[in-house]
Amino acid sequence: MNSKSNGKSYLLGTAVATGASSGLGKVYADRLAQRSYDLILVARRTDRLQNMTEALQAKYGIEANVIVADFWNSPDVQRVADTSQRAPCFPLRDSQKGSRGGVILPHQEII
Repeated sequence: MNSKSNGKSYLLGTAVATGASSGLGKVYADRLAQRSYDLILVARRTDRLQNMTEALQAKYGIEANVIVADFWNSPDVQRVADTSQRAPCFPLRDSQKGSRGGVILPHQEII
């Protein structure tokens, strides 16, 4: 159970947002954090990713973990997959491979 600093408790779990350091991935990460999801943030740019993580934690009181990864690198893909499998739930959005995007939440809400 996620217990947030704003006094709300949710059974939401953890979402994975790829491409989270900029563009649509960053927007999705912000929207998920705003809805009190804990996050696993994945991107290639370490500095931007770390800044984004700190900002989301401070703004929304969520927990966020960082994975620096490039999806053109097979070991990075495996690392993200392994981490995602350990998360309570994990909607995925792959902005690095040209998918149409969208994040599917555990209860099938599309943001």
